[in-house]
Amino acid sequence: MLAVLALSSILLLLWKRQLKDIVKRHAASRLATCGITSVIVGLLLWLMTYENIPFLSARIFWLLWLGIFGTWKVMIFRRYQKEQRDARMTHDPERAAYEKYLPKPKGRK
Repeated sequence: MLAVLALSSILLLLWKRQLKDIVKRHAASRLATCGITSVIVGLLLWLMTYENIPFLSARIFWLLWLGIFGTWKVMIFRRYQKEQRDARMTHDPERAAYEKYLPKPKGRK
């Protein structure tokens, strides 16, 4: 499982270079970082289990690992959705034409 996660993270890093959309590129970069970090932590947990280190090989750490990195991926997905929605709003020509006539915020002096 860790090998598949590591391979997918490396492929994601290579694929993000070909992306033109900046929002997708940032999301791919965040997912790859999350994947590589989870692989490193997972390998450390596996090593602790393999060496039978009493406290650090507890199964609760595997559950924490799964929960933390699952939450991290959900947060990345939500941020991607928000950035994609914001990018769509700014590139909408009707919205730009509407905001052209709205008063602009004044800067501080």
